[in-house]
Amino acid sequence: TQAYTSYHQQLMYCMIQFVSKDHVLYTPIARGVLKYWPVGNAFKEIVFLIVLEELFEYVLAESDLAPVARTMGLRLGKCMSSIQQQVADRALACWNSPACVRVMNTYEKVGQDMFDLIRPNLVATMLSHWNVLTQQKARTAYKTYYNMGYEKAGNALDNVNDDNESELNSDESRFHKSPQSPKHEATLRGSDNSEDGQEDKEQQQHAVHVEEGGGGGGMGGVA
Repeated sequence: TQAYTSYHQQLMYCMIQFVSKDHVLYTPIARGVLKYWPVGNAFKEIVFLIVLEELFEYVLAESDLAPVARTMGLRLGKCMSSIQQQVADRALACWNSPACVRVMNTYEKVGQDMFDLIRPNLVATMLSHWNVLTQQKARTAYKTYYNMGYEKAGNALDNVNDDNESELNSDESRFHKSPQSPKHEATLRGSDNSEDGQEDKEQQQHAVHVEEGGGGGGMGGVA
């Protein structure tokens, strides 16, 4: 990894320069990136995802993306459902980036094919990823493509999203805020009740003392 960090920026710069000169080079470059995907290395996967996101800027024809659409869709889907949060977040950011959305919105046939491949992983991440914030990012990406018309009739999960909205918001609030436990609250209430009871007891003792003092004076006066 240390050796890779010393040259990956220059390598990415070269790839971007080539494809910016001729968009036809997108296909072989993207194919090479996908072929040598660093499975199991989170840092390198994030770098490769950034490369894919950058390359989307230079897709200028459906024929650029079509040859690698299936492989790319499968890879993005696997990354979206990664248990490594940063990998999942980066894949979702790539899929929901303005450049990618532009390409999918322009070349609908390729976009539909890729969405169908990515959908199972996207839905799984949206509903069951261990990180609540990643779930929300997946829901945002899903809604983007749902609004673009990529979700087939009968498969829409908009109702599922609505049903899970309050639950996920509740989970997020618990994630950011640590409320007092019921046991702790009960202890505080018990402490308050004890203090109130002590005050009542002191007031009663004071009243008895005053009454006894007044009664004694009266008896002395009679005598």
